[in-house]
Amino acid sequence: MANNREAEVGGGMFFVGLLLGAAVGAALGLLYAPRAGEETRRELAQRSEELYEQARKAREEQESGEAEGDDEGESAEATEQVPL
Repeated sequence: MANNREAEVGGGMFFVGLLLGAAVGAALGLLYAPRAGEETRRELAQRSEELYEQARKAREEQESGEAEGDDEGESAEATEQVPL
């Protein structure tokens, strides 16, 4: 049972790393794009706000799913969906 929990934590960390890598890649792409600096900074700020909101919502969904999973056992794992 401990191995299942470790696998869940490892999978969650992979997802966090994936999101972080995508955010860094998008930021670098915007910084090197041929636009005016002010426009690029505005775009970067907007995108970072969007990514922050997506990450916050994903964390809340994961936390609520974990709370429900404690009561329902392992059945919550099979029905959990990850937003893309």
